[in-house]
Amino acid sequence: MLKSDKAWWAVISLYVALLAFLLIGTYSGAPETVKADDDIAGATLMFWLLKSLPLFLFIPGLLKKSHYAASWLSYVTMLYFVVIIAMGAGIWMWAQVSTLILLFVACMLFTRWKKAEEQA
Repeated sequence: MLKSDKAWWAVISLYVALLAFLLIGTYSGAPETVKADDDIAGATLMFWLLKSLPLFLFIPGLLKKSHYAASWLSYVTMLYFVVIIAMGAGIWMWAQVSTLILLFVACMLFTRWKKAEEQA
């Protein structure tokens, strides 16, 4: 297995983990009255979809193993890092931040190794 394939699997795993942590963080940050009401819980899901929309744009590129998509995803993770640090609090914030850092590194490694393989 090539180094870029291992990095791609890391990117995909961390990408899915980030989406899961964003969902859990959005739901756990909702007030208790919101969690009990089904209509408002749907609104919480819609808020998660809105927060995750920029990440969804990278799905086609990641599935094609495009190093351009991974490169741009790394830039977007920096934006998410700043926003989550500024707005977040609690254990889910730290889970999201650590996942973002690992995702950034995995994207950079994948981009570097994929470009080197294409040049060789």
